[in-house]
Amino acid sequence: MGKRGFFVLALIVILSAGTLQAAPEGRLMRYPDISGDKIVFTYGGDLWVVPSGGGMASRLTTHPGFEAMAKFSPDGKQIAFTGSYDGNADAFVMPAEGGAPKRLTFDPAGDYVVEWYPTGEKVLFRSNMLSKTNPGPRYSRLFLIDAKGGFPDVLPLFEGGLTSFSPDGKKIAYNRMETESRTWKRYQGGMQQDVWLYDFEKNKSEQLTDFGGFDGVPMWHDNSVYFISDRDHTMNIFCLDLATKKTRKITNHEEFDVKWPRIGGDSIVYEN
Repeated sequence: MGKRGFFVLALIVILSAGTLQAAPEGRLMRYPDISGDKIVFTYGGDLWVVPSGGGMASRLTTHPGFEAMAKFSPDGKQIAFTGSYDGNADAFVMPAEGGAPKRLTFDPAGDYVVEWYPTGEKVLFRSNMLSKTNPGPRYSRLFLIDAKGGFPDVLPLFEGGLTSFSPDGKKIAYNRMETESRTWKRYQGGMQQDVWLYDFEKNKSEQLTDFGGFDGVPMWHDNSVYFISDRDHTMNIFCLDLATKKTRKITNHEEFDVKWPRIGGDSIVYEN
């Protein structure tokens, strides 16, 4: 548990398409995020929102394309997400209560929403778009774009995957590559993941974890970085204290892996 304690939530809801009739229990809910008393998640290729205490979920999107990786803005009023509407993935923003999405990216590469900048003015996404600074589609780089639209700015890192900003926005905890969607189990090859820290002011990277397997999906909170790891065989959530560099285990699932955790306030929501 953290200094103030964490609620660690598994996603269990009842889905409703506007009716109070009996509905089956929801299955295969993915990519959750939490803000206050609300959880947003993907089900059936659309975005839904549900009270964090559980209950009836409301559908936010109905487009035939796939919507995923939704992220609440810091104030909880907007949701950034990845939408596949025109044959490839792009970054979008919409009101948290529902409404017409605003498209942020338009290049032909796959653009995937990663995080919001702490002030809520910009959205971080990763993309393998070709440019003078990106040698090919194997590599993804990190970009910031204004939530109102405009041209993206590339971050200084040569490559980057899932990322979380420090509260002041001066540092990030990140994975160098994007392997979180791979179906590998207990992989310890050349594309294994570690958690890294990058300091924008010093233009310096520091490796935070050195386990031979998967240490990924970093989530920055106060002076700690939470992440998932299969160092105890099954993927669970761990916490790294940035002051002491000591790591402790947060969850103890033994049968099924923790997937796609997201932190919001003093809560972590995840798939299991």
